[in-house]
Amino acid sequence: SGSKGDLSVNFSTITPKKPNSALRKVARVRLTSGFEITAYIPGIGHNSQEHSSVLVRGGRVKDLPGVRYHIVRGTLDAVGVKDRQQGRSNTYRILRKAVFDESRMYGLEEIFHIFRDPPYNMGHEKIQQKTETNPLSVLRQAIRGVTPDIAVKARRVGGSTHQVPIEIGSTQGKALAIRWLLAASRKRPGRNMAFKLSSELVDAAKGSGDAIRKKEETHKMAEANRAFAHFR
Repeated sequence: SGSKGDLSVNFSTITPKKPNSALRKVARVRLTSGFEITAYIPGIGHNSQEHSSVLVRGGRVKDLPGVRYHIVRGTLDAVGVKDRQQGRSNTYRILRKAVFDESRMYGLEEIFHIFRDPPYNMGHEKIQQKTETNPLSVLRQAIRGVTPDIAVKARRVGGSTHQVPIEIGSTQGKALAIRWLLAASRKRPGRNMAFKLSSELVDAAKGSGDAIRKKEETHKMAEANRAFAHFR
């Protein structure tokens, strides 16, 4: 064990289950705020690397007794980032709740994480300015319009790969619709994701846009490969 400044470090050795596996040391680091972080020191064979790199959060590079301590991000004391400003506006928080409610209506809680990050902020106000209607109605109409009834899946039969038409459920279809809407939004020109995604949603609600074309292409491919439907 060792310490330096406000940082205390305790080292212990984990014995692996396999006798020929590499030993691995564990450094338990306690910051001045009271936070404890577990960091791992890699080893080669049975020789632990006493001067290897230990990765934890916060701070800068510091040399500790017996190990070179590399810190990934932030400051050494975790107190400095406890009340950090997240930079998310009230519009984003309101929109996030609205999207979650809409996703729950469709049974899509598991894909709600797509909309969590600020780059995918849907531009609540932009949709309302363009359509003069409730943005949730536009979202609902766009998802309904892009949701496919059938899809194709690659199947390898007799050394050849065929695109086999398959029926998809409501939840899976709406998940595909949201995925296509996001992909079509990223392809649009410009750097503002909120503007691009809001424009794609408005177009999809009107029956146009790349997401709608993706749905139509999927249906056409399923129709063209109808002869392989028995491979399901």
